[in-house]
Amino acid sequence: MFQSFLNYTLLLLTYTAFLCTRKGDGNI
Repeated sequence: MFQSFLNYTLLLLTYTAFLCTRKGDGNI
């Protein structure tokens, strides 16, 4: 269960970073 939560958090963080990089914004 904890591994699932950690995996989901990592995926969400990666997706957010990808969107920020794609937009070119340095804001979060």
